[in-house]
Amino acid sequence: MHHTHLSNLPPIQMFFLVAVLFLGLAMYFFPSIMAIKRNSPHTTAVVILNLFFGFTLVGWIVALVLASKQPQPVVIVYQTPPPSR
Repeated sequence: MHHTHLSNLPPIQMFFLVAVLFLGLAMYFFPSIMAIKRNSPHTTAVVILNLFFGFTLVGWIVALVLASKQPQPVVIVYQTPPPSR
């Protein structure tokens, strides 16, 4: 069995290795990137969940769902007293 050291790889193979590594990390941290870009109120939770449980498919999906949730708008209802008679 022949082992190749990274330093012995031709430049094109090194480029593809770095590109695959970069794309893999980008896909792994996609929920975190999405939460940060959307300024999600759950960004901290998404990043922690993605970092520690993203390797499980369930953790990655939960982080993605949490990152994509839109904050619920706050509705303030002012109730004025009825006019006096």
